[in-house]
Amino acid sequence: MQKLIEISAETLNRMSNKNQIIIWGAGGTLDDIINSFPEYEFEKKISCIVDSYSRKCNTSREYRGTCLKIYRPEILMDAPGNLKLIIASIHYPAILKQLDAMGLQMECYRFPKLKYDFQKEKKKMFSIYHDLMILNEEPIKLIVLIAGQMRLIYQVKLLDRKGYNDKEIGKFLGVNPYRLKYIRQEGKSFDLNELLKCLDELSKLDVQIKTGKIDKKMGLELFMIRI
Repeated sequence: MQKLIEISAETLNRMSNKNQIIIWGAGGTLDDIINSFPEYEFEKKISCIVDSYSRKCNTSREYRGTCLKIYRPEILMDAPGNLKLIIASIHYPAILKQLDAMGLQMECYRFPKLKYDFQKEKKKMFSIYHDLMILNEEPIKLIVLIAGQMRLIYQVKLLDRKGYNDKEIGKFLGVNPYRLKYIRQEGKSFDLNELLKCLDELSKLDVQIKTGKIDKKMGLELFMIRI
């Protein structure tokens, strides 16, 4: 199996000045790669994107007003010698096996998924909560806000997994496609199962508060500590 080298954003930028960059993977890590390039330069640096998921192939993703087409992996068979393949997926072992099966030998690099500062967002959420309490707003209002945002994150992640592009997702959910980048950023700390669990807990908390089984402030604070 081919060797996989982890690469930083700085090294990727330097490498792209002299080599042709092809990215395998059209998921969330692709956003991190594109955001690592200076504004308006990524379309010059990235030759193309490939993905083995059939629903994503022959579609396109829009970034900063530029449409990037997603191709099938077979396009790599005609790739030039100065190609650098960046694997933007957690499924890199399977991708390396697929490259071996295709008889391709090339330099492969892995761009690590950037860590999302969820603790910072958690502090922001507590700040909003305390502001609502100062204004004598009901905790139930924050529950509605959190549930609505988590539901939106879940829907975007699910549609991403199914291979829909930004324009289709925006139309389905009634969301401006330019907002999707920030929604994905908020959802980086969660997988689909975790989001479903949080939504279920919020639903149960709502019922417990309304039926008087738990103090509304205590119940919400305990939920925010747990997530």
